[in-house]
Parts: sequence; C-alpha cells; structure tokens
Amino acid sequence: METKVHPLGFIADETVGKLVKWLRILGFDTCYDPELPRRPLARNSRADRVWLTRARCHYKKTREINILRLSSDDVRQQLVEVITTLGLPVSAIAPCSRCIRCNASTRAVPRKSVFGKVPDYIWQTQAAFYQCGQCRRIYWPGSHYKRITETIAHILSVQEVSDGANP
Repeated sequence: METKVHPLGFIADETVGKLVKWLRILGFDTCYDPELPRRPLARNSRADRVWLTRARCHYKKTREINILRLSSDDVRQQLVEVITTLGLPVSAIAPCSRCIRCNASTRAVPRKSVFGKVPDYIWQTQAAFYQCGQCRRIYWPGSHYKRITETIAHILSVQEVSDGANP
C-alpha cells in the first residue's frame, strides 16, 4: 500500500469523535482534541488544518483558523460533507494508510515480521500486514475492510451525484 499524502489536515473536537476515526481510515491526517473549544488551539492548530466541529463557532475572533461546522450527526453524512464541502479529490483517499489510534502513517511490513504479534488464525489467513510507525499497532485487511470499502463506495456515489447536480 503506497501512502498518498494530502496536504490538508484536520483537527476535530469532541462533537465529531467518530468522524476522527473514519477520516484516519480514509488516510487523512486528523488530530483529535476533546478539550476544544474549552481551551485555545495548541500545537495541532497548523494553518493547513481545518477545525471540524458540530458546535457553534467559539472562535469568531480567531480569523486565521479554518472552521467547518458540520450539520449532520451521522458519521457517513459527515464524511460526505467534509469531502464535498472542501472539494477533496477521490485521489486524496488512501484507505488504511494512517493509524486510527495515534494518527501516524502506516507501512506495509513483511508477513513473517508479525508472527507472534497477531493471533495465530490471523497470521495463518492473512497475506498482507501494515504497521504504525509510531505506536507499532498492526493492521490487516480483515472482515472490517469490507465495511470500509462499502463506506468509501457510499461517499463516492454521493459525491458523484452532487457533482452531477452542479455542472
């Protein structure tokens, strides 16, 4: 799996916690700060990050921060809203290229290197493994991968419909 790097990143508050996991699954650099907006944006507030929230904007005076207020409480609709509102290209989606726990990039690792680190059944039945470069968590395209691909297909179908509606 070759990691595609998209220059845009996100920072999310507690109102969109489930969205964080899915943005990471799709390969987007997404920091999670459950303390927002109770304290000022900290180290994760680079200018190239968009703050994602469902809350009313608390930082009206902070003009240098891009804020996207999401309207839906459904995570699939939030994904569609982020991708379509920001005009993210399909090529920016890089499934399973980020760790869902710590947000670092993952990389393909040799199958033999995970022996003893994953359940025996997984090691025997899976051919491909990926590991987080930071927290060392190991991933593989198991049964959850079908749900991930279905979600991606849903996002793309909705995006195609909305692109077709606005020629």
